[in-house]
Amino acid sequence: MAFRLGHDAGDRIAGIASVAGVARPTPFAPRRPMPIIYFHSVDDPRALYAGGLGPLLPFLTRVFHPPVEETLHIWARFDGCPDEPRVVERRSGRAATEEGAHTATLLVYSDCASGAEVQLWKLTGSGHVWPGAAPRYAERLLGAPTQVIDANELLWRFLSRFRRLDAPALPVPLSSRPASEATATRDRRIEVASGEAERFQALAREHDRAPQLTEQRLYLETLERLLPGLQTHVVEPGKDGKVNLQIVR
Repeated sequence: MAFRLGHDAGDRIAGIASVAGVARPTPFAPRRPMPIIYFHSVDDPRALYAGGLGPLLPFLTRVFHPPVEETLHIWARFDGCPDEPRVVERRSGRAATEEGAHTATLLVYSDCASGAEVQLWKLTGSGHVWPGAAPRYAERLLGAPTQVIDANELLWRFLSRFRRLDAPALPVPLSSRPASEATATRDRRIEVASGEAERFQALAREHDRAPQLTEQRLYLETLERLLPGLQTHVVEPGKDGKVNLQIVR
């Protein structure tokens, strides 16, 4: 979402930040040069750093992820930056802790002709997580959390350097609806998001207790959605933990 807004609404946005979700809209034609700060771990098991299809997640389809460094290079080139980034800083996790092998390296495209800048915090050891945040999900699903850097602090320090003083006025007020309606909409969205988060966490707990049984159940539920009208399906274990499915109509 941040990269889409930076591309489509660059005349209104001063800079963007994103964690583990790089993007290059196609066709690529941003309205303005865009300062960017981005965070991604090479060991992310979900959004692959090198690019490609991510693994299947419960209730979701597989998502294609563009390669991180190649995509940021395209943005940096549009911003009029030098061809190669500089290594500006390296951080490591505390020794003798679970994060002792974690690292964070800051790569910076600076001295850009447009006045913009592109920063990449390249992490190792951590997973598909928000750096600096407390762990909230099963590590086996998203990978290891990390405190080697604090993404909130770093992204605000970066974004607060930039202004879009020539941004056009908004055509309508930010909220033209009654306060009561806006509050009700907010509450509904929070309720839906909370329900989805609770469902995902419950599923993670079930998977921890009985991984094979949970995976077979998800497999069948997915097929029921994709192939309506199935009458009977027979599941039997296959080799290497895979599932053989026979459909009887």
